[in-house]
Amino acid sequence: PLTYLTVNQSAVVAGAAATVTTGALANRNRSGGPIQVIGAGNLTHTVQDTAKLKLAYDVSPSLTTAYTLGYWQNAAAAASQSYLSTSGGAPYFGSANGSVNIGGNAFGASTIGSLFSSNTVDQKHWMQALSLKTKNAGPWNWEAIVTDFSFGKDITRTSTGLYPAALTSGAGRISDAGDTGWRTLDLKGSWLQPGTAWQHNVTFGAHLDQYQLANPTYNTADWASGGEGTLFSNSRGKSRTQALWAQDVWRLAPGLVATIGGRYESWRAFDGFNFSTAANGAGFPVSQPEVTKSGFSPRLSLAWQASNQWSATGSFGKALRFPTVGELYQNVQTGTTFTQANPFLKPESVLAGELAMERNTADGKLRVSLFEEHVSDALISQTSTIAGIATPVSFVQNVDKTRQRGIELVAQQQNVMIRGLELTGSATYVDARITGNSSYVPTAPGATSVGKRTPYVPAWRATAVATYRPDDHWAYTLAGRYSSRMYATVDNTDINPATYQGFEDYFVADARVQYRFDRQWSGALGIDNLANRKYFLFHPFPERTLYAELKYHF
Repeated sequence: PLTYLTVNQSAVVAGAAATVTTGALANRNRSGGPIQVIGAGNLTHTVQDTAKLKLAYDVSPSLTTAYTLGYWQNAAAAASQSYLSTSGGAPYFGSANGSVNIGGNAFGASTIGSLFSSNTVDQKHWMQALSLKTKNAGPWNWEAIVTDFSFGKDITRTSTGLYPAALTSGAGRISDAGDTGWRTLDLKGSWLQPGTAWQHNVTFGAHLDQYQLANPTYNTADWASGGEGTLFSNSRGKSRTQALWAQDVWRLAPGLVATIGGRYESWRAFDGFNFSTAANGAGFPVSQPEVTKSGFSPRLSLAWQASNQWSATGSFGKALRFPTVGELYQNVQTGTTFTQANPFLKPESVLAGELAMERNTADGKLRVSLFEEHVSDALISQTSTIAGIATPVSFVQNVDKTRQRGIELVAQQQNVMIRGLELTGSATYVDARITGNSSYVPTAPGATSVGKRTPYVPAWRATAVATYRPDDHWAYTLAGRYSSRMYATVDNTDINPATYQGFEDYFVADARVQYRFDRQWSGALGIDNLANRKYFLFHPFPERTLYAELKYHF
């Protein structure tokens, strides 16, 4: 399961009238608190199809146009499973009233009943891109790209009634995101100083994008096949970014190259609207305020080619990350997780620097880099359980200041000991800390967020891959991936990672054998998670997985 259904441990002794059940699993949540695991949610069967068509045409020897069309569809059906059984052996899903006896303690039957739900998803998304670019032999060239991504059809039907009747029919809700999508336009020009020993390579351009969110949710008498009824909630909004940028790759000396650039961006979020329905049936429409921000992001790097094998690069830059239209305006429940929008989010600003040294030979390379970044108004996603709400709540918040610094080592070597054996690997250490968070509200007595690790950034990550190619047909690969544990909360109170919503450390090995029959045909067999390692990254990650692959290239 991707979702477990849990209730906090009750201290109330069950009365004689409470329904006696068995099958619950006593556990602890990621903060260490006692819980009862009563079932699994979002057990999903899904079929996805993708198709892509790309056409290119040389209008002239110096002008090329290309068109890409992409299609993706997803048909999914999900249901919940109860671990609870009555004294007669029947599965128990809760009820509209009364209490439940789990291990001698009383739990609300309606609270348990609200955790079980079914849903179906019908999605058909379209992507288009059109480009036009020159390939002049002279110093000037240009390129234009326009893209469009349309959700087309995006319907999610979810039950709201009690199981087991809600498995197939009954009251529910219909969410329609079909009018959601985005468009982009990019214009780029380049000028390369004539001559074999050019001194300047200048590029410049303009960017425009607009995102649109439209996600109304309606009540329905039959979630499986009924029509749309009254409006239950609505999330709408738009965002637009306009940018101008320029960059010069400047050869200061034969072995010394500087890259100087900058990007100015103007961002606007507008037409935000949210509608919600309270427990008593009253509707609350809210028109969200328009927000505008702008900023300049400079970039500077200096690369020194010390010899044929050794080089060093120092880089510094600033970047802006604007909130997405979904983070600003989208209130939605996906399975048993409720996403809460925040229309007052501020853009994230990053100052980053890196110093890297690299050694390149005919058979391999070695790269070591030191890096540090300081983030203001960091956009960090959080998921937590709130008293009185049955499902976990997910939201994005601004954290005043974070700092990440670390070191990365990357190595690659061919023909190690024997011809055809290639080894690659990387290791990264990051000390990521929250250095300021004025809006923090303690979640437990004495808790604080300043000085704690930045969520979702592990201290260590490493990969290692060995591939042996004895000839042009066979390739044998063995790979390993490691990550130390991560925290998911800004105050690092998720002290128990080996549970639902926790983020454990893990080491996973994968194996793959590939055979190329000819220039067109190839096949592969593989095993992911070779040792069948069990670990949580919010939900249980896939255990040992076998796959077979057949490809035809033309």
